[in-house]
Amino acid sequence: VGDKLLVELAERFMADKPPGKAIARLGGDEFAFAWAELDGMTDPLECAREIRARLDKAIVIGEVSIEVDGSVGVAVFPDDGRDFQTLFRHADIAMDESKKRAGTYARYAPEFDHHSPERLMLLGDLRRALDHPDAPGVNLYYQPQISLATGEVIGAEALLRYHHPVRGMVNPAEIIATAEHSSVMRMLTERVVDIALRRLKHWDGEGYRLRMAVNVSVRDLQSPEFTDYLTDRIATYGVEASRLQLEITESALMADPRRVVDNVQRLSDLGLGISLDDFGTGFSSMQHLRRLPVTEIKIDKTFVTNLIERADNAAIVSTTIDLGRALDVGVVAEGVEDEKVRKQLEDWGCAAAQGWHFAKPMSADDFDRWLAHHRPDR
Repeated sequence: VGDKLLVELAERFMADKPPGKAIARLGGDEFAFAWAELDGMTDPLECAREIRARLDKAIVIGEVSIEVDGSVGVAVFPDDGRDFQTLFRHADIAMDESKKRAGTYARYAPEFDHHSPERLMLLGDLRRALDHPDAPGVNLYYQPQISLATGEVIGAEALLRYHHPVRGMVNPAEIIATAEHSSVMRMLTERVVDIALRRLKHWDGEGYRLRMAVNVSVRDLQSPEFTDYLTDRIATYGVEASRLQLEITESALMADPRRVVDNVQRLSDLGLGISLDDFGTGFSSMQHLRRLPVTEIKIDKTFVTNLIERADNAAIVSTTIDLGRALDVGVVAEGVEDEKVRKQLEDWGCAAAQGWHFAKPMSADDFDRWLAHHRPDR
C-alpha cells in the first residue's frame, strides 16, 4: 500500500509539469523539486504551496481513502546558496524546520542551520564548560513568581545564563538552538537541574519554602533516562518532587507527541509539577490540556504585557484564567510590567505572576538579598 501511495504521489507531482522543472524521488517518502525559473511567481513560497496543493485531495487505494500530509522546505538561488549542493542542503534543513514547527512549509534561514562553523565552535566551548561540575560559565538567574492574592513570593523561574570566555554573555535562545540537536543538550539540562535543586535546598536552609520552575527541551522529554536522572537528583538533595515545576512548550509536545506524553506522565507520577508554557501561542493547547497531567498553565507575555490597551488580549487572558479555574489547574501570567496589569490580573482571579513589575531575573546572590527585603504589598 505504501508503494502504491508513493506512485500516486509521483503521478500527481508530474502532472502538468512545466518546462524547466525537475522532479525526483530521493528515497523513502522524500521528493525533490527544482525550478529553473519561478514561472512568474513573485514569492518563492508559491512553489511550496503548489506542491502542497497536490496533497489536498485524499488518495484512494482499493477501498481505503488515505489523507496525506507533508512538509516542504525551500531554498532560493542566490540568496540561500550559489551552487546546487548548498541549495539542496539548505532546502533539506528548511524541511526539517517545517516538520519541527508542525507547519506546512518553510524557507531556509541561517538560524535553522545548526551545523554552521560558528555554532559548532560554540557547541564545543559549551561542552568543555559542562565537562567538569565546577567549571565556570553555565549558571542560572532567578525571576520571582508572586502570589497575586497575598503578594508573597511563591517561587522562581530558573533562567539559563552562559558566559562565554570570549563572547561574553550568550543569548539563551542561541544556546538552546545550538545544543538541542546534540548530546550537549542532555549535559546542559542535567547541569541546570542540579543547580536548581541545590538552590532549592539552600532556600530550605534559609527558611524559605519556595518552588522552582525549570524549562525542559524536546530532547529531554523524548528521553526516558531524563526521568531516571531527576529521580536520582531529587533523592540526593532531599527536596520534595512537588517543589520542582517543569515548564514544557507546545512545540516540544508537537515534536513527538506519543513519546513525549508517555514521559510527561512518568514525570508527573514522580510528583513533579507540569506547567504548559507559552499557553495560547500554539494551535492545540486545549488538546494538550486534555491529554497531559498539567498542574499549571503559563499565559504567554505577548498577551499579558499590553492587555490593558488591547481588548483581544484581555479577552484571551481572562478566558484562560477562567479555564484554569474550571480545570482546577494553576495559572501564572508572565510579562507583568506595570501596576495596572497586575491589578487587572488580580481582579480576574489569576493565581500568580512574574515580570519586571515585581523584579527582573537576578543572580543567586542578588535574589537572596532581594528575597530578604521583599515585603508583600498587601
